[in-house]
Amino acid sequence: MIQSRNLTSAAVGMRNVLFACGMAVACLVGGAPALAQDEARGAISVGMDEARIVRVTGEPRTIILGNPSIADVTIQNGGLLVLQGKSYGTTNIIVLDGDGSEIAHLDVNVVSSGSSELSLYLGSARVSYSCAPRCERELNIGDATDPFSATQAQISGKASIASGATAQIPIAE
Repeated sequence: MIQSRNLTSAAVGMRNVLFACGMAVACLVGGAPALAQDEARGAISVGMDEARIVRVTGEPRTIILGNPSIADVTIQNGGLLVLQGKSYGTTNIIVLDGDGSEIAHLDVNVVSSGSSELSLYLGSARVSYSCAPRCERELNIGDATDPFSATQAQISGKASIASGATAQIPIAE
């Protein structure tokens, strides 16, 4: 015999809060193992919106980047490359010396850093937060359009003010 249960709105609300808390814990502890697994396979992992220094043997002169929308890389002196994660995904980097010979071929995975991120789901709409130590909105691919656009407008407005230009900054709801 199947029994149905009627949940009061308070019980449904509590269930949703507990689910959100469980998801938050999963998000906070989920990032580090992914980085370790990638490095064990020989891939380089970098968090989205983070930078990482990579050393190569030889003197790099030319960089070929598979997908510049996923990562960016710059050459520094002494065989150093600065790798920046721009968007989630996988790409590769081929490094050539002054003679055009390949000195490195790197697989790059751009992942969530996972250390201080929180995703809040309101139905199917997601809003991302960076919680270090206070939770503040951050822009992530896949976020709901309205909160993403509002946060983006505030960030752009603040940058304009900081550079000396005047701008209107919308207030978040």
